[in-house]
Amino acid sequence: VDNLMHADLHPGNMLLQGADGALPPKLILLDLGMVARLSREESEAFIGLLNAVGDGDGRAAAKCVLAFSEEQPNAHRDEFEREMGELFV
Repeated sequence: VDNLMHADLHPGNMLLQGADGALPPKLILLDLGMVARLSREESEAFIGLLNAVGDGDGRAAAKCVLAFSEEQPNAHRDEFEREMGELFV
């Protein structure tokens, strides 16, 4: 894995080829003008965030968001995790 992340991912920058079933589906990403190279830790947090969102787990999503920063001097971690959990209910 090269740890490259598309930094402008929205429906207008994604195509699904083979959605008709004739070919195996392939996701095509467009407009690679904004990309970021993630560290291993950032990559794990980003993939964890996507998984948490897909699973509907707000607390896990909050933990992944907080993992992007080494320091959160003013962060109320428990409150943030609780509120994120409530958003996903």
